[in-house]
Amino acid sequence: MIRRAGYRTDREGIVRLTLRELWPYAQRAFPGRRFSRKEVLQRLRIREVFVKVGKNGDIIGFVMVSVVRRTLFIDLLAVDRAFHRCGIGSSLLSVVERYGRRKGASYAYLYVDETNVKAIRFYEKRGYLRTGYVETIKCFLYEKPL
Repeated sequence: MIRRAGYRTDREGIVRLTLRELWPYAQRAFPGRRFSRKEVLQRLRIREVFVKVGKNGDIIGFVMVSVVRRTLFIDLLAVDRAFHRCGIGSSLLSVVERYGRRKGASYAYLYVDETNVKAIRFYEKRGYLRTGYVETIKCFLYEKPL
């Protein structure tokens, strides 16, 4: 089941997945940088977040987004590695693309760490096109019309 996240009930699962599944890529780009739980929690407070809950109630995937001026920005998307290739990422992406269209977004964009080859393939298979590179954050920019 995919549902909207609750800050109090879901924050620990989201922080855990961010640290385990996304942080290693950021560390490769910025070796001296430390993980900031506070930053993840701040993002969680100001973004729309959808979670995939497993059979035991644990969060096994989430996506964090915002819609600004007809643009859906996909901030973070993570799936527990034990559940990779099970369709969870695709389901989460479909949910937020529908959400973006309902909110009036005409296209989506996101950044992918340059070393995250699996994520690059994932987004490209789902119609996202690489449109740029941002050296300061060592990420590719991807866009897709909605």
